[in-house]
Amino acid sequence: RTETVVRLAPVPDVTLYVCPSIHTDVGYTHVQPECARRHVDSLLAILDVCRDTADYPAGAQLKWNCEVIWEVEQFQALAPERTEELFAACRAGRIGVSAAYANMLTGLMGHEQFCRLVYPAARLRREQGLDVRVATMTDTPSYTWSLPSVLAGSGVGAFAVGCNDGRGVFAAGNPMQPPLHWQGPDDQQCLFW
Repeated sequence: RTETVVRLAPVPDVTLYVCPSIHTDVGYTHVQPECARRHVDSLLAILDVCRDTADYPAGAQLKWNCEVIWEVEQFQALAPERTEELFAACRAGRIGVSAAYANMLTGLMGHEQFCRLVYPAARLRREQGLDVRVATMTDTPSYTWSLPSVLAGSGVGAFAVGCNDGRGVFAAGNPMQPPLHWQGPDDQQCLFW
């Protein structure tokens, strides 16, 4: 029998910020209808947990983030009976929605596609009163220079990325470390992280 004495130091208090979400990668793991169904099922469960934690202290209530508007669009189509509940949770700050329609390969997009990327965000602001001011894109290798101009011109002031470093290394050795104000060719800018 072996005994070991381990001395543990007290763990310092830390504040941990968690931004729960599910990555949207339509077609990578399943065909489009199956991806849509899985995202809708997840959002239905999330709404249930939001309801179940409504009486918890503010910091203990579930908060969720829809990575792309495509998820919300699929929810509207496949769960119309709970769509108003989803929008109410969004207006209450329990569920956030990214301003980007999908995770796009921006290097393959023309100006028209860039503008249409954020059309649904403007519609959600106008029709549902949602505060959609942050765009996210994850698992994409890079982002083109015109993106901050399109985002800022559309009322989106911040852009958070989860760059796929396996296909396009952004941060390694790059002197521009986020967060920073990314300026587009027309001098409009957005906060970039």
